[in-house]
Amino acid sequence: PFWDDLAYGSDNIEPQTGYLVQNMLEDGKTITLSGTFATGTVNYTLATNGDKWNLVANPFPTPIDLNDVAITGAADYFYLWDLLGGNYVSYQKSINDGFRFVPNMTGFFVGATGATKIDVSTIGFTDAVKESNSVFRKLKKSETNNHIHFTVNNAKGQKDNVYVVLTDIEAKAPKMFSLINTAPQAYIVENDENISIKSYPESTEERIIPIAFESQADGNYTFNIEDFTITDKAYLRDLHTGAWISLSANTVYEFTHNASNDKLRFELVLNPKTTGVENPESPMASIYSNQEMIYVTLAYAENTTISVFDLSGRKLQQVETNQQNNQLTGFVSGVYLVKVENAKGSQTTKVFVK
Repeated sequence: PFWDDLAYGSDNIEPQTGYLVQNMLEDGKTITLSGTFATGTVNYTLATNGDKWNLVANPFPTPIDLNDVAITGAADYFYLWDLLGGNYVSYQKSINDGFRFVPNMTGFFVGATGATKIDVSTIGFTDAVKESNSVFRKLKKSETNNHIHFTVNNAKGQKDNVYVVLTDIEAKAPKMFSLINTAPQAYIVENDENISIKSYPESTEERIIPIAFESQADGNYTFNIEDFTITDKAYLRDLHTGAWISLSANTVYEFTHNASNDKLRFELVLNPKTTGVENPESPMASIYSNQEMIYVTLAYAENTTISVFDLSGRKLQQVETNQQNNQLTGFVSGVYLVKVENAKGSQTTKVFVK
């Protein structure tokens, strides 16, 4: 089995091994650990049999930087369980901005690559990998790799992350699927492989990247651009509805999902030769806020619907308009999604009201 249960009172927790802990008590439970903190050099020998995935523990009482760990016969990508997101978050050394820092008392997955019993796969830690004593660290942004980082989210706050990186460094991290089948799952599909991080060389030619999405829960989801540092023209194409969405930082696309939908629903299109919208380089609307008001200036105003949602997907206002300039009032400080729909297509934009 993928997971083995420990028997209370007879199975011991071994040092240098990662464990999945599930707390079934409403008020939590205090666990006391005793022993000497690890220092100096700590090396793990990874199991190379089976699917070769190893759940490894951070050996130190401080956070560690995965960029500094030493690997031999092992993959340079790692996976950490995100409890709130309901998914594994992926990180590849020096490639993306995923969970580069691992808190103390936390385990993560690494894949061994040794093919035979003769091959040895190891991961090593020294004092140099230690970070500050704070568990909470702001992720450091990549300074070299142009990339698109997007998430697919549901109303419960669960989400999945995908990274497309433009660099000459070859990088590819396979998708590790969630333990929760109703959580959103998004990934790149190439040559029958499911991928969460993928690099591509810089190019001005058209590139079409198939993006799969699946969840056993029907409902509304949002496709969010979390970070966008490329200069290429980029679009999301929804093969289910035919919509083309011009991408930039903070772009949000709302869509309805049914569990019976084809998994290969989206395409990420870079430098497209043609798109399904007129004059795609011009946005449908300029949307911004000032104090408690949201302003929407339309490029095409006839029979337009303007809808405002909170981040849970709850609709707060809806306006039918034929006017180019529109003002919506009555918003408290927070983040909102403003959706514009008319005969030219749809556009959803994230707005911050201060």
